[in-house]
Amino acid sequence: MHFFACGCDYYFRVILPVHPKYRIPLTPQVTPQVPTQVPTQVPTQVTPQVTTQVPTQATTQVPPEVKRLLKILDGDMTRQDIQDHLGLHNREHFRKIYLQPALQKNLIEMTLPDKPQSSKQKYHLTQEGQLLQKTMNS
Repeated sequence: MHFFACGCDYYFRVILPVHPKYRIPLTPQVTPQVPTQVPTQVPTQVTPQVTTQVPTQATTQVPPEVKRLLKILDGDMTRQDIQDHLGLHNREHFRKIYLQPALQKNLIEMTLPDKPQSSKQKYHLTQEGQLLQKTMNS
């Protein structure tokens, strides 16, 4: 047993043996050879598959709060307008749980990105957001 001192807290580390049944063998892994030539053209068959899969994958990765925001966002809306439509009163909760995730996922954008604190700031859907909004509403 080992003791560690970090500031005024003390920690100890215990090393437990792994049951032989669950041990992972430490053998070198063989890396497959990668072809030196990469195809320059993408087959046309790939495009329809990708475009139909993207909305489905994007929808599952978006938190339900952001989906709720996307459903009500129509044109340019102020923070207060969005909060009112969602029935939310706490500004900080709205910012952390709804607004920031939607901005980070590039689903909405600011009308005045250079002035995030502006009283005239509004938000609207990006192209990604519009596509996701359409898939959720259909």
